[in-house]
Amino acid sequence: MLLNDPEDPVFQNLDQFLKGLSLNLVDLGMRTKNGTTSVHLVLHSSEGLGIDVLTKTHRLLLPKLETLLKTEDLSVEAGSPGLERALKYKRELGFYIGKKTRLYLVGASDWEEGLLTAFEGEVVTFETKTGSRPIPVDQIHKAKLHDL
Repeated sequence: MLLNDPEDPVFQNLDQFLKGLSLNLVDLGMRTKNGTTSVHLVLHSSEGLGIDVLTKTHRLLLPKLETLLKTEDLSVEAGSPGLERALKYKRELGFYIGKKTRLYLVGASDWEEGLLTAFEGEVVTFETKTGSRPIPVDQIHKAKLHDL
């Protein structure tokens, strides 16, 4: 099952900050070891993520993270979702409209390949070789990008 939006206040704060840069925060990982906090962000942009965008975002994120996490000993890594990302959160379905996706539905025996064409409320529209159909989000056991 896909999870609800992250409740973590750092995630929510960064999500709002990144929306101001026309980016979506897909996932956030943080850990502290030997006094250094490592932060890994997965970002999405409908415009695509080139090295210039990631470099600019990294520069803007450092002071924001130092303030949020109250530390200057940071290691920050930002990247794209990748071609076969396993989707964790319901909100991600809206990021990948128009993308090839694989869905494993509740009670199914295999993955279905198709195209996400819409995401409204709690329903996605999934287009396969046999046609387009609405699928309630709670019927999606697993979802993956399949953009190969």
